[in-house]
Amino acid sequence: MQHISLLTTLYLLFFSIYHVMTGLVSIFFPDTALMIYRRIYGIHPIELKQLKLTFRPWGNLALTVGLIGFVSLQDMVLYKEIIIMFSVLLLIRIGYRTYFQKKLKALFKITYSQNICMIIIQLIGVALFTLFYITHI
Repeated sequence: MQHISLLTTLYLLFFSIYHVMTGLVSIFFPDTALMIYRRIYGIHPIELKQLKLTFRPWGNLALTVGLIGFVSLQDMVLYKEIIIMFSVLLLIRIGYRTYFQKKLKALFKITYSQNICMIIIQLIGVALFTLFYITHI
């Protein structure tokens, strides 16, 4: 079980860093955020003005998720209920990516392989966060 704890800690650390960094960039530098999301997710949206405006509240949410992740890292057993909620968040994202695959391709030009890659990364998080929670209840 030590391996699960270590892997969960590392995933949560990178999960938190990613969310804080992309949150801050989305809030303060939406043009840079678009460039980053193009590289990470392969998005090439048709409409940009509204999307960039949406980055700010989206960035606030991402920043908050990342900060909650950092707080959870201080004592993962104490905050295990928060960690399991990250599984819920990732499951919703997986559902979105699965259900809207065709629209993501049409509107954002996200390829099937790029989408599957992100789903796998998110599934790893779900598995780790869930296993950590189960082993600490």
